[in-house]
Amino acid sequence: MSLFLLTYLTTYGVMTAFAGWRFQRGLGGSWRLWLPLGLFAVVMMLLPVLLRLVESRLGLWSSRVLTGAGWIWLALVFWAFSAFLGLEVWNGLLWVLGRACRPLQAAMLTPPVAARGVLILIPVLCLWGWIEGGWVRLRTVVIESDRLPVGTAPVRVVQIADMHLGHTTRPGVWRRVLRLVSEAAPDLVVSSGDLIDHVDSVVDGWLAEMTAVTPPLGRIAILGNHEFYPGVERCAAALRTGGWVVLRNAVVEVTPGLRVVGLDDHLDGRGGGEPDEDEILPAPRDGVFTLLLKHRPEVTAAARERCDLQLSGHSHGGQIFPFGWAVQMVYLHPHGRLVTFPEGLRLYVSHGTGTWGPPFRLFAPPEVTLFVIRPRARPPVPPPAADA
Repeated sequence: MSLFLLTYLTTYGVMTAFAGWRFQRGLGGSWRLWLPLGLFAVVMMLLPVLLRLVESRLGLWSSRVLTGAGWIWLALVFWAFSAFLGLEVWNGLLWVLGRACRPLQAAMLTPPVAARGVLILIPVLCLWGWIEGGWVRLRTVVIESDRLPVGTAPVRVVQIADMHLGHTTRPGVWRRVLRLVSEAAPDLVVSSGDLIDHVDSVVDGWLAEMTAVTPPLGRIAILGNHEFYPGVERCAAALRTGGWVVLRNAVVEVTPGLRVVGLDDHLDGRGGGEPDEDEILPAPRDGVFTLLLKHRPEVTAAARERCDLQLSGHSHGGQIFPFGWAVQMVYLHPHGRLVTFPEGLRLYVSHGTGTWGPPFRLFAPPEVTLFVIRPRARPPVPPPAADA
């Protein structure tokens, strides 16, 4: 955790300093103006960390307001930093090209124009990010498999990924998620981790609202990294109280012909070690459709050989552009579409259902995903040729 905190503060500090320097350069003003603004920026940068230390002493709603403000500030700094960095690249490119064609240098943006443009851009991004963050949609994916006998009724599985019920959750978004899940008429509902971020009376109430959704095969959840932070046993107990079966490095056959495997997130080795998939996963291709729930979109050789479908999340598709570019360098598999491996495994990485940190999404639309798993259609057998 100390390494994560050091990386977080260093990266956040660099972004804040660069964005502040560019604003001061473009807008002008004396140190009497910028010094208090700089101190305010430092306090906002430290706010999420400080709240972790004192949130038990704060009232519920004051904690939520302060947490939300801290994370929104992070989004503002990130977008300002990214915009100014992009403008530096733009000006640099025009300067190089202008050496051969001098009129191109006239399109370079001056510091005042750049600063004013970013000031206009950021509220627009916040507005759209707020709208997109609440615009959860139902995505349907059809999967055909030889593992299901011909004539078997399709199984409808709904995935919720990375809802992050907690201090920054928008109640209206959660109610929309519940409505979409109910309208999908699932046989089974699964959470691929990070369903909850905190354990308190409000989160317990939101979990209780889902008891109205009663799929015939139940609801199964695995633990993501964020369920480890407030206490894994507390989160697991809250999920069970809310009607979820918490599958921890275990296998369950939910109906004849369909089994679910659930793995704990390895939490970079701090959650008791990475699960041994060779030991947990069933025998390869034994005639039962095997659904693997794994929080991070990492695929092992054992999963490729022994499972038919892996559902993952964790990365939120980047959540706010252009952070998705960095995410794609770490998790190489695309989001929002099936990836098929030669051994037969199919992987689906969700964009995520909720938001973590800033309550925004930008070019990473949230989703509830319905998987319709049905037998593969066989071509009709031609009638025998008539004797001549």
